[in-house]
Amino acid sequence: MRTKGLSAIVAVVTVAGCGGGASSKPPTEADLLVGLIKPPPLMVPGLQTPIAPAASREAPTPRECGAAWNQWAPRRTLRWVAARSARHADVTLMEAHGQQIGGSGKQFVLYNCMVGITVAPTEIVLAAAPPRGSGGVWAGELLTYRSRDTVTQLTKRFNATVGSDGKIHLG
Repeated sequence: MRTKGLSAIVAVVTVAGCGGGASSKPPTEADLLVGLIKPPPLMVPGLQTPIAPAASREAPTPRECGAAWNQWAPRRTLRWVAARSARHADVTLMEAHGQQIGGSGKQFVLYNCMVGITVAPTEIVLAAAPPRGSGGVWAGELLTYRSRDTVTQLTKRFNATVGSDGKIHLG
């Protein structure tokens, strides 16, 4: 097969909220980075690391993102989360805005489900779903913060709870 040239894709990633109360916005990407202890992020059983960009062109709903975690997240990850008596979660939609370089220069938006779960006073698991219908694997890592106050402030803006089985329940 012959190709006429290569095109590169450039994307800017932003995090858009998929729920939460009317009076509080979900944490932004910048919010999640404040007070974070830098490398190395810790591995979570069942989740591939690092979180690689992978998304679909159709925006899922918050309920679809929560259902994806409950149905398709690795069972060992659900058990690991459950063993830590996790109670707070945030189901968030990641948007990647990009433009093809070369060729048409067409702009596009890709979407991906992101799940954040508080598993300890200073720790949040951040997990990314594979693109819908891709058969890919979940990716994620354990984020550790310097202060439990940071995590407390973030969880006040979370939009879901976690059951004793590690599954997410949107409010």
